[in-house]
Amino acid sequence: MDPTTLFNQAKQHHKQGNLAQAEVLYKQLLEAHPDHPQVLHGHGMVAYHREAYDRAIALIEQALAQHAGFPSFHNNIGNAYKALDNLEQAEVCYRHAIELNPKYAAAYFNLGALLHLKDKIPEAMRHCRRALQLKPEFADARCELGRIHLHSGTLDQARSCFQEAMVRSPADAAGYLGMSAYHLRLVEYDRVVESYRQALRRDPVNTEAWIDLGSLFQLMDRIEEAKPFRGL
Repeated sequence: MDPTTLFNQAKQHHKQGNLAQAEVLYKQLLEAHPDHPQVLHGHGMVAYHREAYDRAIALIEQALAQHAGFPSFHNNIGNAYKALDNLEQAEVCYRHAIELNPKYAAAYFNLGALLHLKDKIPEAMRHCRRALQLKPEFADARCELGRIHLHSGTLDQARSCFQEAMVRSPADAAGYLGMSAYHLRLVEYDRVVESYRQALRRDPVNTEAWIDLGSLFQLMDRIEEAKPFRGL
């Protein structure tokens, strides 16, 4: 099989979540082309999705050594650094990605979310808004902006962000998860439950949301409804 076909198959397996098969194909490609930057990056992203973040960084660094001009490489290695709580290095990577591609919405979103963690609120808002200028349907960026407003106490703006995310991306769970946080802030537990249920209809494998819903049932003394969530 020619390398292009093999690479496309690896990417398809990866996209479908078949990480083991994707890794087999990436390794097969690297035996013949050990310095191929896109294959090294793909292999690194498999490691990232397996939460092997140090391994992901090592592989993507090899990819960058071969070709430092791909903005996505810098963005994705930034995500791996962030997962390891190395926020300073993650920020450097996101900013480099933006320097390489000033219209890279995902990098602006990631930088905004990271700056929110660092409590740099005005700059975090600015980068999330830039992501939305570039990609108005970007639900994660709109909801991150909503969470920043929630953090800042501007609740009406937070609600507007989450509601607009639901309207623009109705199949995405992000807006509903945002609304769950909004209603929780207002101690509207029944509405929190409904928001989580709407989110989980759209993203049924979101383990964190299931755990949060189970914890909420316990808080509400809805013990029977909480039982299926034990052990998650």
